[in-house]
This record gives sequence, C-alpha cells and structure tokens, in this order.
Amino acid sequence: MKNFIHAAAVHDNDITRISFTALQDILNSAELRHAGKEHLLSFFKQIFSYAVTAGYLDKSPAVSLRINIPDDDEKGVPFTDSG
Repeated sequence: MKNFIHAAAVHDNDITRISFTALQDILNSAELRHAGKEHLLSFFKQIFSYAVTAGYLDKSPAVSLRINIPDDDEKGVPFTDSG
C-alpha cells in the first residue's frame, strides 16, 4: 500500500487525534504528481469514512481536503475520428 508510506507523519497517532491540517500538510508535501495525490486523497477519505462509520469519529477531517497543484493528467486521443 504505497499511500500508507506518504502518511508516515501520522502513523503513531490515534485516529481521533489526526487533524485536517495534518492531512492537508501531508497531501501538500507529498512528492507526487496530481494523479498520485488523487490516490492519496482517496485513501484518506476511505480511512476516515470508515472511522466515522465504525464510531471512532463524529466527522471526518478528510472531507475538505484539496489538491493544491494543477491537474497535469494528459487527456487521451481517440483512435478514430468521430467526424
């Protein structure tokens, strides 16, 4: 699980003590391209969604996280011309 490595700063923290700011700092400082940050963001949202569902948290600190770099995904070119 590659995303787990990028979250090393909070590995030893109880999930109830991990803040929005800590998660946003991890997301901002991760040396990843936009797509990698999308995976990391999804990972955070899944973990904290489970924590809310399981009753560990009242609300998820991951809800308002955002990726603060431009989307660098390259769009595909169709094989055929639809014209």
